[in-house]
Amino acid sequence: MHIYLIRHGESTANREKAFQGWNNVHLSEQGKIQAKKLSYYFLEEKIKFWNIISSPLARAMETAEPLAVCATNRDINIVDGFKSINVGDWGGWVISRVREEFSEEYNVWRTRPEDFQFPKGESLTDVQSRSRTSLLRILDNLDDFDMNIVIVSHMMTIKVLALSMLGKDLSHVWDKEYTVPNTGIMVFDVERDVSNDNFMFQHIVMENPIPHL
Repeated sequence: MHIYLIRHGESTANREKAFQGWNNVHLSEQGKIQAKKLSYYFLEEKIKFWNIISSPLARAMETAEPLAVCATNRDINIVDGFKSINVGDWGGWVISRVREEFSEEYNVWRTRPEDFQFPKGESLTDVQSRSRTSLLRILDNLDDFDMNIVIVSHMMTIKVLALSMLGKDLSHVWDKEYTVPNTGIMVFDVERDVSNDNFMFQHIVMENPIPHL
């Protein structure tokens, strides 16, 4: 089976270059167009999904909704574990302001992200733990490994989940190959190892993570 990790479309906060975190930000008009084009792409490529899984935050849900036409089960399954990282006190602040007023902390975030925790928020370890637990729970409950699933989430959540699936540490979180643009697609092949009841993940590299745009 394939897991499609998809980042939400452009949000109003993305447009403003602001930290979002758990703030319930909506898609911008451009983000809504991106989400529609994404669903058209899967329809044209005849890629079908068993179900659509989404973070509960509005920008992810609004991206997931058009994808329902590509799924056997059109009900969107909301999973808290795939929420964005909680950026705590930085939520809603534009990046330039944070960089100016909290230069030391921001420098740690950019250079040693594995050691950083957002003030009154989460660390990357927190996000990786909850997102991986959620993924394994979903896979454990699957009977049919011939069907694909979609998880609509957020950039940092997708990054740390991908690193976990590939067995790489969190210091790689800023590496270019784990960065997905808005409505970008990251695909993994998943197999169940029946000998030890574990799962094996292989990253299927796409030349263009936004072929619909």
